[in-house]
Amino acid sequence: MATKNPTGKAILQASLQLFRQDPQMIWLPVMATVTALLAFAIVTGPLVLLMGYKGFALALAVACGSVVATAATVIFNVALAFAANDRIEGRTPTISSSMGQAWGRRGVIFEWALLSAVRQSGCSSSDSGSWGAFSALPADWRGSLPPTW
Repeated sequence: MATKNPTGKAILQASLQLFRQDPQMIWLPVMATVTALLAFAIVTGPLVLLMGYKGFALALAVACGSVVATAATVIFNVALAFAANDRIEGRTPTISSSMGQAWGRRGVIFEWALLSAVRQSGCSSSDSGSWGAFSALPADWRGSLPPTW
């Protein structure tokens, strides 16, 4: 019987089952890690060299690198979710089909990566609770935020 809110253990077991059925899917998290590290270095390195490595310039370079690295990671994670969905629906997932589905949503993925990077930076105001930095976002973004934000 499926629970309404699966536990972390149940999600981990389902993920491991996907990897057992489709071992090639383990490459998606591996590619996510490698791509995130490379993207961060490719973006942050030149910005640090151009702007300097102190104060605001360093913070800006790291923030830009974080957004790009987060977007790279999320694209591969979304591809993995599509692979799991294909398996659940009885189709045989492939890396290329899963990546194609994720790439088709790259605009939304980049928006969420930007949102995630801002959120992780701790840019929230104490007088507006955890909403903080998001209060100035466009209404269509704010309406799709999880209730905990």
